[in-house]
Amino acid sequence: MELNAGDVLEVGSKIASIEGKEFSRARWAALVFQPADNATTKALAAMKTASSTKVDANPSPAKRMPLVQPRQPNENGSVTIGGERKQWHKVTLTLDGSYAHENDNEPNPFTDISFSVTFTHESGLPKYVVPGYFAANGNAAETSAKSGTKWRAHLAPDKMGTWNY
Repeated sequence: MELNAGDVLEVGSKIASIEGKEFSRARWAALVFQPADNATTKALAAMKTASSTKVDANPSPAKRMPLVQPRQPNENGSVTIGGERKQWHKVTLTLDGSYAHENDNEPNPFTDISFSVTFTHESGLPKYVVPGYFAANGNAAETSAKSGTKWRAHLAPDKMGTWNY
């Protein structure tokens, strides 16, 4: 968001509910403003140039910024395997990879990044190509995390033995 001297920024929240059950909250201890980094400044300049030629001169906030700031470092690409290693039980492969935020739009971790894992039984067959997904911090169901470095794929092996990925 670009702010100029004298601009007023209003921040508020409303607890949303369905049938009296709250499903969102916002609590702030502070609101911090910091100068944009070089990549953000460059992206803003490009968007200003592009917006002068487009019909939509006032894009939504999600369309304005290519990447949500601040960024965290990418992980080292290590892989962990979780779950019970039994036939027909779900096995989870977690890749510690690139940092992403669910509101990033260049690239969007849901539509612009493809991740798949090929699982192959030691005999060579069967062989499955399983689509993966962005899993934020790996515990988003509990933490409501919107960002992280975890990418996951699941397999329920249908054959006993060693599986390679």
